[in-house]
Amino acid sequence: GLQPASDSSSAASGRETEISGYGSAEQGENIQQGYVAPQPVNGDNGFNRYIEENMRKPQTMTEGENAVAVVSFVVKTTGNIDGIKVLSSPGEEYTAEAIRLIKEGPAWKPAENNGRIIEDQKMLRIVFK
Repeated sequence: GLQPASDSSSAASGRETEISGYGSAEQGENIQQGYVAPQPVNGDNGFNRYIEENMRKPQTMTEGENAVAVVSFVVKTTGNIDGIKVLSSPGEEYTAEAIRLIKEGPAWKPAENNGRIIEDQKMLRIVFK
């Protein structure tokens, strides 16, 4: 007859700790191993600083208001940006400004998959404040 392994209970309890990292789970679940998303060459902080320093706020914007435009674009293997789409925006002026900021902004490092450079899409929120 087969006997259950004597340490099965302790193994089960040890397994629980593996699922504790819930930080960015919803983002990371369907990403393959070895995948690196496209990112600004000057890093996220540098990119955010660029946005803050170069943003031209629409005239229609009221003081203290926060408005968000969501854009997506393709980062080519060359790092060039293509196919900028605005997925949501409070209005035309915001849309135009979001596109301008991306077009004139810092270069991007293309995505990588297992060390291979690949073309990939990036989604970005631009906050007008």
